[in-house]
Amino acid sequence: VGYAGNSADLDEATRKKDEKPRTRKPLGEIAFGSRWGEPFGGTLPSAPAKVYETELQLRFGDTDAMGHVNNAKVVAYLELGRVRFFADVMGVERVEDYRFILAEVTCRYRIPILLNDRVVVRMHITDVYRSSFRFRCDHL
Repeated sequence: VGYAGNSADLDEATRKKDEKPRTRKPLGEIAFGSRWGEPFGGTLPSAPAKVYETELQLRFGDTDAMGHVNNAKVVAYLELGRVRFFADVMGVERVEDYRFILAEVTCRYRIPILLNDRVVVRMHITDVYRSSFRFRCDHL
């Protein structure tokens, strides 16, 4: 199922694990609460019912000559929102406490952000898989 090569090359225990069907579990079943590794005790609402918001302060140096925020800075704003989410919601404040890596960022630009705009990053977890999860982030 998950092994790209010949499954006959695997030992028996690994082959049994590999042949087990992989399914997505509901968000509330495997989401974590205050610390990684401790299951969340309550019931989570389905996304996006629970949305985290944080307001960001734009800096003059983030803009170009036309007053637009540079596109690379937009991704940095998403990162700042994500860091604040993990600090405020998950209690993660030290680099050593992050138990994951960021594998991919996709950003769709719809309208430019200007220097005097109020920017709020809204985010929620949309999907939780066996070894990964997905965020959806929006700038307002």
